[in-house]
Amino acid sequence: MKISRYNVKITVQKLNIISDEIGRQIESWNDYFTCHAYCLSKSASESNEAGIIVDNGKAEFTVRYCEKYSGINTTEYRIVFDGELYNIIGIDRMNYNRKEVKYICQRVRR
Repeated sequence: MKISRYNVKITVQKLNIISDEIGRQIESWNDYFTCHAYCLSKSASESNEAGIIVDNGKAEFTVRYCEKYSGINTTEYRIVFDGELYNIIGIDRMNYNRKEVKYICQRVRR
């Protein structure tokens, strides 16, 4: 494993649902941790949905293994990279070798 390839910084955010004074549930994203990662591929693709061009950019981020990463799932976490938000759509634990974890992500539409 080459440490020098982990050259980008990402922030993993966790979803917290809070209730306001009248009982409405509000989504709140809080920073969970920040680490260095390797952006394996970042592809930009566009599709035409109902006459609207939609950006479907995907990226794969590989990080060094840490016990803190074991609780990350695809529903409660997302990644911030280079000012863009990415939903985690898949997690590859790399054969459970406890060396690296790969997050397959898709850019959030705004």
